[in-house]
Amino acid sequence: MSTRLVPVGLSNSEEAHYVSMVEGSKHPLIGFAFRPDKTMYVFEQEDKVDHSHGARRHSQKIAHFFVDQARLSDNVVDENVLIKQVNNLKKIREGKKFYFEV
Repeated sequence: MSTRLVPVGLSNSEEAHYVSMVEGSKHPLIGFAFRPDKTMYVFEQEDKVDHSHGARRHSQKIAHFFVDQARLSDNVVDENVLIKQVNNLKKIREGKKFYFEV
């Protein structure tokens, strides 16, 4: 792994062992190899998502951290540009699920 990224989280599942979270050593970069939102919003049996109180609290902490980091920036998104970008995304349907191609 690059010296620019520092592993801060590991996953040890039955299928694989891998780095699941990294942060930048020089730059404000954070990366996840999982979806923190699933704990709060995905309730499908085949996903085997942990919905325990501790898992939900951890997911919420991650969300608050992202919002707090974003508030440190003076950048402002032009709403008209954002709406155009969202409207131009390609919508993909798989069964009952919808995805947006980015």
